[in-house]
Amino acid sequence: MLARLVPVLVCLAVLLSLVPEQSSAHAFLSFLSPRKQAPPTVAHRSLYMGVPVTESTATMRLLHPRMQRFIRDTQDVNEKSSAAMISLTDTGVLAGLNPRNGAMAWRRFVENETVHGLFSIDDDMLMVSSQSNDTLIARMLVGDRGVIDWEHTLNDTAVDGLPVYATSWDTGETDALIVAGGMLHYFTSKKLAWKWEPNGGAIVQFVTPYNGRLQVVSHVPQGDEGSSLRFTELTIDGDTYADYTMSYTVKDPRSIVFLPYRPRRHINEAYHANEQSGPHVAWLDDDGVVRAQRIIHGDVVLSELRSVGAPFVRLQDVGLGNRGVFLAHHADGAVEIVYVSPVGDGMNVIGSFSELDRDAVLDGGLDLDGKAYVLRMHYDPSMRMLVQEVFRVDEVADEQMGTMTSMMFQYDFAQYGPLRAVLSEFRVLESGRLAVRCVLLSQSGSVHMLVDGVQEWVVEHGLSKPQRTLLVPLADKLLGQAAVSSRAMPAWPLSIEALENESLVDRWLRHARQVCHLHTHLHRFARGPLRRALLSLGYQIEAMLGHKPDTYVEKPVAGGPRLDSFPNATQMTPREATQSDMAKLYHDRFGFDHVAVAASRYGKLYGIKVTLDGSFLLWARPVVPYEQGAHVSVTHLIQTRASNTLAFDRPMAPVMGVVAEVRTDEGLETHVYYLNPLTGEHVGQPPDALLCTGRASDVYVHDGLVHAVCASGHVEVNAALHVVRTDDDGLQGLLTAPSGIAVQTWRMPLSDRVVAMRDASREPVARYGRVRGDRSVLYKYLNAHARVVVTYNDVLRMAHVYVIDKVSGDMVYHLEVPNVASDAIHVTFTEHWITLVYTSTQAEAPHALVSIELYEREARGAQGLASSSLVRAGTNGTLAASAPPVAYAQVFALPMAVRAVDTTRTGLGVALRSLVLATNASELVLVPRRLVDPRRPLGKPTPAEAEERLMPYNGGLLSSESLPRITGLHEDAAFVDRITTSPALLESSSMVLATGVDWVYALASPSGQFDRLHASFNKTQLVLTIAALVIGIAITRPLVRMRALHIRW
Repeated sequence: MLARLVPVLVCLAVLLSLVPEQSSAHAFLSFLSPRKQAPPTVAHRSLYMGVPVTESTATMRLLHPRMQRFIRDTQDVNEKSSAAMISLTDTGVLAGLNPRNGAMAWRRFVENETVHGLFSIDDDMLMVSSQSNDTLIARMLVGDRGVIDWEHTLNDTAVDGLPVYATSWDTGETDALIVAGGMLHYFTSKKLAWKWEPNGGAIVQFVTPYNGRLQVVSHVPQGDEGSSLRFTELTIDGDTYADYTMSYTVKDPRSIVFLPYRPRRHINEAYHANEQSGPHVAWLDDDGVVRAQRIIHGDVVLSELRSVGAPFVRLQDVGLGNRGVFLAHHADGAVEIVYVSPVGDGMNVIGSFSELDRDAVLDGGLDLDGKAYVLRMHYDPSMRMLVQEVFRVDEVADEQMGTMTSMMFQYDFAQYGPLRAVLSEFRVLESGRLAVRCVLLSQSGSVHMLVDGVQEWVVEHGLSKPQRTLLVPLADKLLGQAAVSSRAMPAWPLSIEALENESLVDRWLRHARQVCHLHTHLHRFARGPLRRALLSLGYQIEAMLGHKPDTYVEKPVAGGPRLDSFPNATQMTPREATQSDMAKLYHDRFGFDHVAVAASRYGKLYGIKVTLDGSFLLWARPVVPYEQGAHVSVTHLIQTRASNTLAFDRPMAPVMGVVAEVRTDEGLETHVYYLNPLTGEHVGQPPDALLCTGRASDVYVHDGLVHAVCASGHVEVNAALHVVRTDDDGLQGLLTAPSGIAVQTWRMPLSDRVVAMRDASREPVARYGRVRGDRSVLYKYLNAHARVVVTYNDVLRMAHVYVIDKVSGDMVYHLEVPNVASDAIHVTFTEHWITLVYTSTQAEAPHALVSIELYEREARGAQGLASSSLVRAGTNGTLAASAPPVAYAQVFALPMAVRAVDTTRTGLGVALRSLVLATNASELVLVPRRLVDPRRPLGKPTPAEAEERLMPYNGGLLSSESLPRITGLHEDAAFVDRITTSPALLESSSMVLATGVDWVYALASPSGQFDRLHASFNKTQLVLTIAALVIGIAITRPLVRMRALHIRW
C-alpha cells in the first residue's frame, strides 16, 4: 500500500514546490510546517527633533519658531483648518509639532546646509539655505506635511553676511520673492523668472508687493557714517519704475524693522493702510531715537519717536508688521509698543510693559478678525509663578488705544529654567472672552503647551543628542524596595531569606493565600501572554489568507507626545521617582528592561525606564539649579555601586557619580554629584564635591568614590592608586597616597597628539584562552592595569596605538596605523581585543577597521610571535609592531561610514563579544567577532585553521550582507552618535542604547539566541494543537473500537 503512494507523494511535493512564495497557499503551507527563520529585529525607537532655535532678541526674527495656520489667503478665515508649531532645531531638523498632543506632524533633516531664513507664506513654508558661501537653495514646503513642492539652486550667489528676506506676490504655490546675496530673485511657476541687482553698490534688504508693484528697500554702505536707504519701485517684469534715495543715514542696517502693511483677506479692511500710509521702515539711531519713513516713492516725511525716560536700546518685530506694530526696548527691561498709523497719522507709543525684566519673552499675533495682540511672559521669583500679560492693540478704553490684561500660573523654574521664547495664538470666543494658546520654550529644551494658563502637555526635546548616557540594570524584586530607593529601610527578613527559612506549613499557607488571588493572576495572564499569543496566531492566519499587516503600533516615548493610551506620559516630571514608579523598577523575566540616565546638552539629567515596548520618564532634574545661572557640561556618568548590591546582607540601592564642568562668573570648576540612578535621589552628605578648579583630564573610581586628575597637574585622589596624567610632553605615571601627595613613577614621551585613551573593560571573562586547531592554547593577555593610548599625527596622517601598563609604565605593545584621514578615531578595548574604526585616505577603502588581539607569549620560544607577523597586514603602507605579548592585527574595509562604536556586554562573558556600529545611514549593525578575527588566514586555510572555522581574509572587505542589522526599517534612528551597551539576564542577549537626534533601544544576540525559544515558537498554538489531538483521540477511539468489533463479527 505504501509503495503505491510513493509516486503520488513525489508528484505532490513537486507541485507544492511550484507554489509562489507570495501566495496564500504558500503561507498556509508555511503555517502547517514552519521553517526556522532569521531572528526578527527587536527594538524601540523614540523620536525627537532637538531644541528649537530661537531669536528672542533679534530685530527681524527669520529663524524664530512660529505658530502657523495652514489656510490660504483666498480661503474664508472661518473655514476649518489645521495648525502646527514650525521650528528649526539645533540638531538640523525642521519639524512641525501638533498643538493637540505635541507629536511631530512631520520633520525634515537639513544636512550640510546653513539655514538663513524660514518664511510662512499662507499654508506653505519657504526655506532659504546655502551649502557654501556662493550657493543658494530655495525650497517651498507644503506646511502641513513638510514635503517639498519645489526646489531651486542658485550658484554664484553669496549669502553669508548679507540680508535674507522672502515673501510672495500672490501665493507660495506659484511664486516667491527672495532677497539674498544683495539681489532680488523672482520665482514663478516654480522657476526663476528674473533677478534684479541694484546699481551703485546698493544691497537689497526687503521687498513687498503694494498697489500692483514691488517696493524694494536697499541700503548703500557709506563707510563709518552708516548706510543710506534707497527705495525702488519695480514692475512685475523686474523693470525699474521709480527710484528714490533717502537723505537720512542709518547707522546700522540690521536695526531696521520692516512694516510691509500688506493687505490680507483675514485682516479687516478697517485695519488696512490707506493712500496716506503703506509700507514703512523703522530704525534706531545712535541717539536712541526711533525714526520711521514710508517707502513709497516721493514721500519725504520722516516720523520720529523719542523716549520720555531712558533711551531705547533695540527694536523688535514680533510678527505684526502687516499691522504696523513693533516693540522698542529700554536697557532696564521696559518695553514700549509702537504703532505706525495706517491712515498717515505718524508713529506713536500706544502701550508699554512697565515691569522691569530683561529675561521676559514676547510675541505677537492676530485673531481670526485680524485684530492684533502683543503677549509678554516673564517669571516672578517672589511668587514663583509665570506672569502673562496681553496687550490688545485694537481695543479702545477711555479714548485710548489698547488695553492690558494679565494672569499668573504655576511654573517650575528650578526644573525647566528660564524661558527662551513664547509662541502665541489668539481667538475671541462667542462669549467675548479672549482665549490664548501659548507654547513655551524653556532653557532645558522642553516645549510646553498652555491654554489660558493650564498646561496641556510637555515634550522634553532636550533629550535629543545627549552628552552622556548610562544604562543601569533594574533591581530584583526579592530584595525589596531598599534595592531601589536610597531612603527605604530594608525589610527584615528579606523576601529571598524568608523563602529559604520557610517551613512546610508556612509554605502551604502561602500557597493557599495565593490561590485566593487566582482570578487576579488569570486576568493578568489573559491580558499579557495569552493576548500576545493570540495576536501572533491571528497574524499568522491573516498571512495565510494573503493579508499583509502594515500598521505601525504607536508606543510611548519618554518625554514625547501625549498618547491617549498613556494619558500620564507627559505630565509634570518630578525630580525624584514617585512611589508608584518605584514599584515598577524591578527587572523583568529576562532583564531586558533598564533605566537609562541621560545628561542633556543643557545641564539636565533624565532617568528613563527603557523597554522594548516603549520608554517612560521617571525623573528629571538639573545638575545645578537654574537659579544660579551656571553653564553645565556633563563629562562622565559613572556607576559607582552596581544594582542588586548586598552590604552586610542588606540590599543597597545603586549609586552613580555625575562629573560635570560648571562655569560661572567666578570661573570653571569640576564637580561630582552622587545620585541614585533609579530614582534620582541625591546620595551622601553633601551630595556634591569639588574635584578640580578647572578641568579634569582623567577620572577614577575607588571605594565607591570618584577621584580626578586635574588638567592643572593637581591630583585629587585620597587613596593609593596608580594614575596616568597627560601633558605637553607625553604621559606621566603617578602614585598617589591617602594624604593626597602624588609621586611620579614613570614618564613616556610622545611626539604626537593624544586623541583617545581606554582602559580594559571590567566585565566577567568566561574563557581565558583559545584552543587552536593543533590543540595548542592561546591564553588571552588580561592585564587589569593595561591602557590603550591612541595618538595622531596631522602631518604624516598616521595614528599610533600604544598599550601601556599604568603601574610600571612599560609599553607592552605598539602599532603604527598609516593612511588615517582625521583624528576622529573610535576605539574599543575589551578583554584582550582592541579595535580602531577610522576614515582612511585610500580611495578604494575609505572606511577601515583595525582589529588587534593580544595573547600571552609562549614560554618555549618566539614561535608564536613569528606566526603573528604584522607585515602582511598593510596594503600601501606597513603596520609595524613590537611588543612582549603575541599580537595579531589585521585591517578590514567597512562598506559604510561610522559615527559610533561599542562592544556587546553579557552577564557571564560566555557569548562572544561583537561590535555594534552606528552608520551614517542611521543603521545599527552588528559586526560578528569571527568576521574581524585578525587570525583569518590570507590564503587557503590549513586543516588546523579550518577546524577553528577561520574564514579566509580575501582582502578584508566586509560586505553589507554579512553585517546583520539590529534595527528594522521602522527603528532606524537619525544621526546616532553615541552607543551604550549593558548585559541582560539572558547570557545570549546584550541591550544596546543608541542615541542621537532619536533614541533606539535594541536587543543584540552576538552568539545567537541559544538560551531562549525562537520567535516562531507559539505556546498557544502548541497547546491548542495538543488539545485538538486529545479531543480527536477521544472522539475517534469509540469509532475505532466499533470498527474493530464489526470486523471481528
